Amino acid sequence: MKRNKILTAAFLAVSLVSFSEDKMDLEAVLQEIDKNNPEMRIQNLETKVTDLGVKKSLKSMLPQITLTVNEELVEDSSTEKNEWDVDGVGPQKVKAYIPIYTGGQLTGYYDKAKLSRDIAIKDVSLVRHEIEEKAIETYFQVLNLRKQKEIAEMVLDTLNKQRDRLEKLFNNGMLVPKSEVLKVKSDIISNEAIKMRRREEQRSAEEELFLLLGRSLDSEIELEEFSPETIDLSLFDPDRDLGIAMDAGSYAAKENLVAEKSEADLKIAKAALLPTIYLNSEYRIDKDDDEYSDYQVTAVASWKIFGWGSTWDDVRQKEAQLEQAEILRDRNLEEIKLNIRNKYRDIKTLHAEVDSQKTKLELEKENMRIDNLRYVNGMVSSLDYLDSVNRLKSAEEEYYSLQRELVLAVREYENLLK
Repeated sequence: MKRNKILTAAFLAVSLVSFSEDKMDLEAVLQEIDKNNPEMRIQNLETKVTDLGVKKSLKSMLPQITLTVNEELVEDSSTEKNEWDVDGVGPQKVKAYIPIYTGGQLTGYYDKAKLSRDIAIKDVSLVRHEIEEKAIETYFQVLNLRKQKEIAEMVLDTLNKQRDRLEKLFNNGMLVPKSEVLKVKSDIISNEAIKMRRREEQRSAEEELFLLLGRSLDSEIELEEFSPETIDLSLFDPDRDLGIAMDAGSYAAKENLVAEKSEADLKIAKAALLPTIYLNSEYRIDKDDDEYSDYQVTAVASWKIFGWGSTWDDVRQKEAQLEQAEILRDRNLEEIKLNIRNKYRDIKTLHAEVDSQKTKLELEKENMRIDNLRYVNGMVSSLDYLDSVNRLKSAEEEYYSLQRELVLAVREYENLLK
């Protein structure tokens, strides 16, 4: 019975180890970022902040009611001690402030608040795009470092076999100089350091990815290889997509909203040139004073007619700022069009380069396989063998680099349309 419990516990431990490491492809990583990334959560809260700003701005156009409570402290002289009594405690009057006409100032603030909310909503998409691009870079960095570590492990395995072979020949009196044995041992020490560096670099890159995913740094993850063949060039049409980017893209929409916000600022500035009219309604609860009636309504008009031209200066300043915003918007919209075309060119070029590099990598792998056998059997020198290793490392690194650039170009192109 005790043995069965031990076996069950061992089985559960193995199961937990087996399933504690997640397997994720690139799409799963991007989906998790949308849900759990801390920056995304902060930006989503920012939309709530700006939405509350809209509500506050709307309520400022509604009547405002104030309750006045009168409390007076008077000295009580009827006692020998200096004591104070509260006199006249209680509500005294209720006042209502009702804006009638503000020259468009209140509506201007309301329009500006709505534009700030709309910009915050667009910023959610823009922040997501930026984080996705960081995640893509980190994803391929992890894949590359993992592959470099595997190459180091393969090289160490081959070098150890070669060391064993040479030591056996040397110890049996064969014509093998001791220097050859020492060279192999030196290469083993160097590659052990390389393997450790690649392992630690891979872990650092994984932890960077965990931060983007909103996970604990102690998490474990196994990233799946990416297949460039899944990218279909026929889905991209820059002539068609230019219109989509201008009509529905978050980048273009934000540029227009920023310019509209400058228009709202100008509207607010111009409102200061016009009179304001509001009603003051007052109801006196404390009726001890007979000089005033219980209920009063007062219409108040205010118009600033002279201020040394400061109001006009503010208007001209906002007009200049609006012109700046419109120029910047037009330039940035043209830049979006240029980015669509450039990214499409990059996608076509990188797609061909990835395909070419994949073929080159397969050749380097085959060459490495042959040189492994030749080296173990003493048919090539350590220098030639390590040259083949370096060629394979470079081919792998270039392959992941081109994949990363291709996927980034595709994602940046797609993000311009969202």
